[in-house]
Amino acid sequence: MAHGQGKPLPEFMKLDGEWIIENVAFLYHSDYSGQARSATFAVGAEREDGSHALGFDSVQLAGAFDIEVSALIEANRNHTLVFVGDMDVVPTHGGTSAIAYIFRIGDRKATLTTEINQQEGTA
Repeated sequence: MAHGQGKPLPEFMKLDGEWIIENVAFLYHSDYSGQARSATFAVGAEREDGSHALGFDSVQLAGAFDIEVSALIEANRNHTLVFVGDMDVVPTHGGTSAIAYIFRIGDRKATLTTEINQQEGTA
């Protein structure tokens, strides 16, 4: 069981969600009513101490597991959602780097990948 797992996010974060690992990684619950689901599944949030935590959209992660959002939230709250880790992967959508975040519920694994585009240059 991860520290603080299933605990609601603090008010100052201004996000509806809960911790996967307190002060490190969290699920946030998006309101997709009236808009198409987008590929925005990870957000950074600043903690009170100035460091950052990484958030994953519960709709996107549930989709990666091919389960309902309610089942994902229940898995987080009963501590069966496990953050396995992350690894560098080859970007496939034009980014300069990419990280795959790996999760597990029971014997099922799901991965969400973020790409970063840090192009530098002079004009």
